[in-house]
Amino acid sequence: MSNSEEKSWTNKKVDHFVVVNNVLGKGAFGKVYRGFCVEDENKLVAAKAIPIKSISDSGKMLELIKREIAILQKVSSPFIVSLYDVARTSNNLYMFLEYCHDGDLKEYLKKKEANTQLSHILLKQIGNKKRICSDQDLKKARSSVYF
Repeated sequence: MSNSEEKSWTNKKVDHFVVVNNVLGKGAFGKVYRGFCVEDENKLVAAKAIPIKSISDSGKMLELIKREIAILQKVSSPFIVSLYDVARTSNNLYMFLEYCHDGDLKEYLKKKEANTQLSHILLKQIGNKKRICSDQDLKKARSSVYF
């Protein structure tokens, strides 16, 4: 999506959600926008938008996205965001995730000016998830850990 295309929209309805043109963050797969549920505007979501073109250009990318979705569907933890739904439009694959008011783990640690002890506790909690997922799957899921 070019800069002019990105600036040209305000809200997009995608299935049961509205995606707001307010970027929360950028990742390896795409951008994460703020959104909300159509039935309840107070229920905020993080809408991860992954360009279809990038998925279709890379078989590896498709496998990584499938793996991320599978992990998030299996894992239920207060330390990992919930996946509410997945939807596809002509341009993007959207993953609708639990909205975290404090941002991702990296932002949380910055805001809290975390000391070494807190960082060790959080990393230990993340490490305990190895019992649920393989090391490779955990590595992919770490980007979705929120507090």
